[in-house]
Amino acid sequence: MALRVAQIKSFYRWALANGRTSVHTGRGIVGFKAPRAARVMRSMRLEPHQVKALFNLDLHPRNRFAVELLYGTGLRAGEALGLWVEDLCVSELVARALDCPLASFPGRHLHVRRRLNGNGALAKSPFDRIVPIAPRVIGAYRDWQAWAFEHLPESVASPMVFVSVSGPTRGRPLTLSAFNSMWMSQVKSAPDLKQVNPHLLRHTYASELLDAGVDRHTVQELLGHRSPLSLQTYSHALVVTMVGAVGRLTDWRQQTIGLNA
Repeated sequence: MALRVAQIKSFYRWALANGRTSVHTGRGIVGFKAPRAARVMRSMRLEPHQVKALFNLDLHPRNRFAVELLYGTGLRAGEALGLWVEDLCVSELVARALDCPLASFPGRHLHVRRRLNGNGALAKSPFDRIVPIAPRVIGAYRDWQAWAFEHLPESVASPMVFVSVSGPTRGRPLTLSAFNSMWMSQVKSAPDLKQVNPHLLRHTYASELLDAGVDRHTVQELLGHRSPLSLQTYSHALVVTMVGAVGRLTDWRQQTIGLNA
């Protein structure tokens, strides 16, 4: 609701500035504040039984990859939907083909880049970052690629990782509203996941990294919570640390939750 109100207020700020509405009406709407939600989500992370419930869902390969990506990398939904195929270095061969500066580094990773996209997806931070990716995420990505290659040849024309698989937008970049609709119908419909939204997977990623013994500075780098004054060029030493952190998280999830790598 707050998001809808923000969009309406933004429109009326423009209308007020350009004389398209009366001062009384414009100021009244711009000054409106959305009421606080009566019910708030108390849990700030997924519990182990919720993680298992999430991965027991019967999801389309694209949606399965989206879930694996959010849980396995801590990306925001907007960052995930803004990914281009060229942002995923899923092997050393692919990294070299994409002229990635970390092509010689033995770690599969993705690049989060802020750019304008046709689906409106936009990374929150203006700074690029690199996030190592675990084998589960790679496997889900390859399954989605294989399905698209066989059933969705239109996707080849799009540079985006996530595209629509049906309807009039088939083959076009997947929008945040379409993604949220999928989440509501396929994830929140499960009994144990009614209060789970995509951003909660980011909270879970951070919490589980800390539980696995990863230091807070590395968690901060993985999530992209960096000061504008910090160094923007990734050193190999930092990447080594982050890859090690993701490895520790994978081991922790196997031992604690029973989630296979």
